Amino acid sequence: MVDINMTKKEIRKYFKEIRRIYLSGDYTEGSYRTPFENFIKGLNSNYNIIQEPRRTTGLGAPDFKAFYINRKVGFIETKDMGDNLERTLESDQLKKYTSAIDNLVLTNYIQFILIRNGRKVYDCNLFTLSDLDKGSLIISDDKIKTFLSLINEFFEYRLPTIKSAEELAKELSKRAKLLKELAKEQLLDDLKNVENGRRPSSIYDFYQGIKELIKDIKIDDCADAYAQTVTYGLFLAKKNCPNSLDRRIASSYIPKNIGIIKRIFLNISGEEFPPNISWIVDDIIEILNAANLDEILNKIDKRGKKDKDPIIIFL
Repeated sequence: MVDINMTKKEIRKYFKEIRRIYLSGDYTEGSYRTPFENFIKGLNSNYNIIQEPRRTTGLGAPDFKAFYINRKVGFIETKDMGDNLERTLESDQLKKYTSAIDNLVLTNYIQFILIRNGRKVYDCNLFTLSDLDKGSLIISDDKIKTFLSLINEFFEYRLPTIKSAEELAKELSKRAKLLKELAKEQLLDDLKNVENGRRPSSIYDFYQGIKELIKDIKIDDCADAYAQTVTYGLFLAKKNCPNSLDRRIASSYIPKNIGIIKRIFLNISGEEFPPNISWIVDDIIEILNAANLDEILNKIDKRGKKDKDPIIIFL
């Protein structure tokens, strides 16, 4: 938990640094990232956030991954200071994020909104642009308590253990839909890169492979096939993995007789795998690690056998 007096001190320090950048007049959304990161970390030594690489177009990845010690708890998406966050929540980008991400904070560095399972849980303004102009900050204990509730709720989040095939299929489906959108976006960039003589990502290799089977396949259908193949492949890997799965070792647990999936996963485990896609793949893995697969597979096959084709879980 975070102490209210210590929080008040950290808010004032954050306000001072934000105001310094704001008054310079030479700033972008990214200019506030480091003060924001320092602010969050200063609230509690167990809180940690890691900046994702900046992106210029498209969905990409949320701006920060958030951790409680080493346990990932969710994501933070930042917008330009003064942006209307209510309007942002109605954007295609945020709708796609909130449909797939269970625990998300949206902020413009002044206002903070916690979204849990697609529903707004907390909404708090620490200060206003007018406060920054005037240089004065008067913040009530009630507002600090609301902010603390928001931050505590966000960082104390834990993925619930998944015990049914239906629940697992639902959670995987949400993320597979976003993976499709990200893969489509990446593939469109890859086609431009190839056209301009630049090196494409590994997703272009998948596109080339599937075109050998279906010559006139559309980009949308290819992205959908990629998302389904990756999600199913991760399920297979987790089914065969005795411990926690991660992206680096996933290919080791893909059956050798499914060569096409195994080749895809060799690319996924590499350092060159696009970061704007790797985060949602990692999120799918976390869902699978939170699932009690033994219990789920036993319920699927009442005879207790676990060698039944697991594709049934996606039906």
